[in-house]
Amino acid sequence: MVTETGEPLGRVRDFQFDLATGKVSSIIIASLGLPQIPDQLISTYELSIDEVVSSGPNRLIVFEGAEERLNQLSVGLLERLGIGRPSWERMEEDLYYPPTTRPENQLGSGIPVRPPVQVRQPEPVLEERWNEDDWQDSRPAPLPVGKWPPTLSRAGIRR
Repeated sequence: MVTETGEPLGRVRDFQFDLATGKVSSIIIASLGLPQIPDQLISTYELSIDEVVSSGPNRLIVFEGAEERLNQLSVGLLERLGIGRPSWERMEEDLYYPPTTRPENQLGSGIPVRPPVQVRQPEPVLEERWNEDDWQDSRPAPLPVGKWPPTLSRAGIRR
């Protein structure tokens, strides 16, 4: 059984019927829906059938705030020892609210006040590496003495 907001209230343990009409008058719920567990061990609660909004597969949906209108039928052993509580009370304890931070200790929005200054990086100068295998090929051919500019013959030889 859950409320309209999805808060779990427990599992249906039993139903009570009106003897005159034969209609269901109320629903008995507990944190465990097993009828084999005696009422002395777990707490049971009664809710009027008028609180049910709709039903679905393995689910009854009741009005929001129905946990305030539950009648406690039995107090279980765990609740007597102070260990067990109804599921809707446990959920309220589990909520964690972080402490508020004073304004002087709060972090900024993460947006920079002014745009960052970009430092211009000079491009690296590429130097040719010396290779022992082709050192003769890398030298320019000597220019012939005499004629300038050199011309090529039909055979492609310099004159």
